[in-house]
Amino acid sequence: LQYRRVQAANGVTAAQTELIQAEHDVTFNVVRTYYSAVYAKEQWRLTTDLEKRFRDCLAFVKDAVKEGSVREVGKTQEEVFVQYVARATDKRIQAEFGYRRAMEGLRHEMSVGEDLTFAPADDILPDVNAEVDAEHAAALALCKRGEVALAKIGVEVLELEVLAQGAVRFRLRQSTAAAASDVHSKVVPTGSRDGEYR
Repeated sequence: LQYRRVQAANGVTAAQTELIQAEHDVTFNVVRTYYSAVYAKEQWRLTTDLEKRFRDCLAFVKDAVKEGSVREVGKTQEEVFVQYVARATDKRIQAEFGYRRAMEGLRHEMSVGEDLTFAPADDILPDVNAEVDAEHAAALALCKRGEVALAKIGVEVLELEVLAQGAVRFRLRQSTAAAASDVHSKVVPTGSRDGEYR
């Protein structure tokens, strides 16, 4: 019975750990998608500005070709700027689509519908000058990883089960902790090291 009580307490700790992990995951997802939206907004602004500048240059070149006021400027330069404008327009469209996609991701992570319209408060990514050593970074990572605590609790429950089974003698059959509870093993997830956020 003493081992079963400790195992039950571990079950409560595991449930609390899962809740804390879920809170950390939601916070991380919202922060990440927020700054993805800020980055996309910054890219959209930059590409819009670039497109405007190329259009202004194209207008100047067209006027120079028409008037013949600048000898070095001809039809070839005009065609080059037409291509630059087309490329800048393409990049602006991509950036606008990326911003809309990032905002949809942010809405999803915040669990709000399309009827709620908002924009990121920041226009540019923050300038971060943090100095973190490897030991400190590892400690911060471990304190936010509930699956590490859950794996540790799983080991403790198994050790207690061995002790509980050894405490009862002269029985052919003995129930385990899993017989009276809903115990499912959970695999500790492996990290995704590619560039795609999932």
